[in-house]
Amino acid sequence: MIRVHLLLQLSFTLLFLSPKASHQYACDKSVTKTSKYPFCNTYLPYVDHAKDLVSHLTLEEKVKQLVNKATGIPKLGVSSHEWWNEALHGVAVAGSWQGVKLPGATSFPAPYFLLLVLMHHCGACKKLLMRVEIALLTCSKFPVAVSTILHMILKTGKVLIDSILMQRVNGVPSCADADLLKGIVREQWALDGYIVSDCDATEKYYKAIGYTATPEDAVALALNAGVNLDCNSYLKNYTAKAVNMKKVEESVVDQALIYNYLVLMRLGFFDGDPAEIPILGKLGPSYVCSADHQNWLLMLQNRG
Repeated sequence: MIRVHLLLQLSFTLLFLSPKASHQYACDKSVTKTSKYPFCNTYLPYVDHAKDLVSHLTLEEKVKQLVNKATGIPKLGVSSHEWWNEALHGVAVAGSWQGVKLPGATSFPAPYFLLLVLMHHCGACKKLLMRVEIALLTCSKFPVAVSTILHMILKTGKVLIDSILMQRVNGVPSCADADLLKGIVREQWALDGYIVSDCDATEKYYKAIGYTATPEDAVALALNAGVNLDCNSYLKNYTAKAVNMKKVEESVVDQALIYNYLVLMRLGFFDGDPAEIPILGKLGPSYVCSADHQNWLLMLQNRG
């Protein structure tokens, strides 16, 4: 029962975060000009999809996709996308679905405790994490505790998102720490997704603490360290300049975008008509705050 409800909750999270589109959806089969591209070929491996998509972009188009308010690529039929939401205790900004306003924040416990409750009370949780292939991580001001829990999840399933805050360990900002992001999280713990900065984190270590001499140094340091997505406009504003100044290679930008698009492609954003996606395509507002969901959340509160 828990497995089914968790899947439904994660499914709605994906629906709430659906892109605000200039086209109805990417890879619309009725638009032959764009649907013919390899990144719309659902028979190809996801990594080939992502690499093909990025190969069609100019540097100016690429940098606009590195931030939470990604502008999209109209020439390819790829809509704009808002990556940000507040989800510490549930989806806070739910928006609307087919004209119906949806309720906002739920009453999930803090993610650390939610994880521990699930692992303690649900024997199938390890298999569930592997099958759903999603875990949302929110780092805090307690890096040791967070890294321990992060490691636990990475050992039990495929984590797709790692969020890093404005903290320093041994004097090095987390967003600038290649040993942490590439060496530990990406390589040792096999993160299979993207790494996103907390809002303003990249900007802070230039403006607030003077860790770099220029904004271009700041974005280059973040990208070279392993950051793939920026909650702010800093990477959009300064990455092209940093590339032209030879502070970061364009191939590093490409790899960041590939990690980002891989996740969207796994979630079905490039599979054509979302109404045809199994399970997700049939969900609607009636599934939100149903009696079953409310009972499940009450159980988590009582046990966590």
